[in-house]
Amino acid sequence: MGLYLIAESSWPQLASILYFLEVAVGLGFVIFVHELGHFVVAKACGVKCEKFYVGFDVPIKLGPLRLPQTLGKVQWGETEYGIGIIPLGGYVKMLGQDDNPMRAEEEAERIRLKNDEQTGQEPVNLNADAQNELAESTGETSEQPVAELDPRSYPAKTVFARMCIISAGVIMNLISAVFFAAIAFRMGVPIVPCEIGSVVIGDPAWSANIQQGDKIVGLSEDAEPSENLRFLWDLQQTVGGASLSNPVEMVQLRVRGRDEQEKIVSLLPSDRLGGAIGSIGIRGTTSTTIAQENPTVEHLIGPEISQQIQAGGRIVGVDEVELDRSLANEKGDFPNHEMRQLLYRRRAESVTLVIESVGTEESSGNAISTRQQVVIPPRPVRSLGMAMEMGPIVALRAGSPAENSGLQVGDRIVTVNDEPVGDPLTLPERISDVSESVKVGVQRVSGKTSETLSFILGPQGPVTYIPLAGYGGLVSLESLGIAYDVSNVVASVLEDGPAAAAGISPGDVVNGVSFKATNEEKQKATAELFGMRGYEQPILLGDENVGRWTDVVGHMQLMFQDTMVSLNVAGKETEIDLTSIVAPDRFVVERGLRLTPLSRAHRVASWSAAFPLGIRQVKEELQRVYDVLRRLVTGTISIKNLGGPIAIFTVAKSEASQGLPRLLIFLTFLSANLAVLNFLPIPALDGGHMVFLAAEGVTGRPVAEKVQGTLTLVGVALLLALMAFVFYQDISRLFMP
Repeated sequence: MGLYLIAESSWPQLASILYFLEVAVGLGFVIFVHELGHFVVAKACGVKCEKFYVGFDVPIKLGPLRLPQTLGKVQWGETEYGIGIIPLGGYVKMLGQDDNPMRAEEEAERIRLKNDEQTGQEPVNLNADAQNELAESTGETSEQPVAELDPRSYPAKTVFARMCIISAGVIMNLISAVFFAAIAFRMGVPIVPCEIGSVVIGDPAWSANIQQGDKIVGLSEDAEPSENLRFLWDLQQTVGGASLSNPVEMVQLRVRGRDEQEKIVSLLPSDRLGGAIGSIGIRGTTSTTIAQENPTVEHLIGPEISQQIQAGGRIVGVDEVELDRSLANEKGDFPNHEMRQLLYRRRAESVTLVIESVGTEESSGNAISTRQQVVIPPRPVRSLGMAMEMGPIVALRAGSPAENSGLQVGDRIVTVNDEPVGDPLTLPERISDVSESVKVGVQRVSGKTSETLSFILGPQGPVTYIPLAGYGGLVSLESLGIAYDVSNVVASVLEDGPAAAAGISPGDVVNGVSFKATNEEKQKATAELFGMRGYEQPILLGDENVGRWTDVVGHMQLMFQDTMVSLNVAGKETEIDLTSIVAPDRFVVERGLRLTPLSRAHRVASWSAAFPLGIRQVKEELQRVYDVLRRLVTGTISIKNLGGPIAIFTVAKSEASQGLPRLLIFLTFLSANLAVLNFLPIPALDGGHMVFLAAEGVTGRPVAEKVQGTLTLVGVALLLALMAFVFYQDISRLFMP
């Protein structure tokens, strides 16, 4: 048992080490390929290469401690090959060339082969192009002696040869990026597809009538439809870029509905929740496959049932209903749309989940499939025994009965079928089973006047369950197409409920709510469940805050039953502590299972299909980099949104954990970044060298060493400042809330 426990606890650490090594090798290989381009072309042009390094072999001294400059090096022929101690790039040291302007004169002296001492004049260093240009222009040699350069030195080569050497790194990065992507697509890239798992109530996608189960197949009106757009890398980055622009840019989506019809939808990212990055309110699809680690939330589902759940198993049926296998991915994982709707309709009942697990037969080694049936009881809603006032309508769904009837954003629902609206949180359940038209009375304020209007809404559309998603959640009458807010003003209290016992009355205003677990273990478990640092921070309510009463109720459904709920009520000197109770005849849809995201493999059958995909992938990544640079230059996005080495490594590790093909796609992205950034016209970068060479090609003479040195120092200073800034940003994201 002891050995088993040791082995079991070591696996996560071992996996992390393997991911670390994969990422280190991958990032190192991208740098290696770039420097290899410079090295090979330099050798082909006859240039002596003195060093080839991945990483920088810079001396580092910390007080009396002197760190080694390399992790390893070897001399082979005339070149020293090594791995530098600082893993932030690499370099090829050519004879007569050094990126450090402080050593420029030293390098120039090294490559002079002769010096006319009789004239007492300093010889001029001219390469072959410059010497020919001088001879053609004067018809004779210069009175000033011309130093003959070592023919194997970098400055002795023609401008064209030096341009080839400088550009070779970027070209190699682009070629390797195509190969990375082609290999990945040939192996099969697991992607989180742009299939709509749910939409956030009241957000742009919800208002545009994008539905659960729809699929995004294009990110612009003119884009060629693609079945393999990625939720994280394509959709989220497009929306994020548009939302960070100033002003915010519109996002165009080509959406394919469940009826296979396509439509173009234009959405403006919303900052309703006050975050740095706006959102259009689309959530990815979850599968019905149970997580391998921590498959259940034990305090929600109960320890006895939790022990029956097979980690990694796949839910294939609910009661007598088998899920539609035509929707499954290549591994057999189902999207959870159908299961979620079945659980919604049976939320007040015990359900039997059919869980399929795939294992290996010990005798034959063949894969075998087994099934188990687990009965899971309903989960009652937990309540404080009070209802809040109905808030205003925040959004209307396009083409819905509500929009067609003339309802407006800002209207406040006061009656439904001539009955008081009651608890706004229970209203969706109360009308979900009504098949005929619904009469809605609203209060509409126009200026200083207020009037009550009645509308007949119907016939109703299909009833779809949408879970409350995200901080600041709204409530919806899905069948009518209405999204509304819930006020922080108490409308009514249950006579024998916790709120009434604590002295809370109708009309009280709740300004904030905080939660207190009864012990540290429960508090830690709940904080991990929420996955946020702000668990101990109160939820602030009211018009000036993002928090909503829906957040309070949502939190209570995930906490231990004895968690203390503390209310900050206007006019009360101290907080009011309450313990939640079971609400009669109300039930939570989710049953305490942890499910994994749905992924699909993008795989092609031949290399002839893989390489065009690789080329297209590189084009898209280049365009993405140029778009970011354009927004940075124009000021439409802030430099604070840039990530540095820590961010790169973190994302790379995440991609590596999804398999080698995903890591290769990330390396494609990184190679495109390196190619573009290295060719920016900044001294000390390849692009800066190309500018100097272009000037030399036009004038026939090298740019003065003093000018090159000064500009290079400025470029190095800017790059170091940028590096320090992105390091600071990385560290801030890691350690600051």
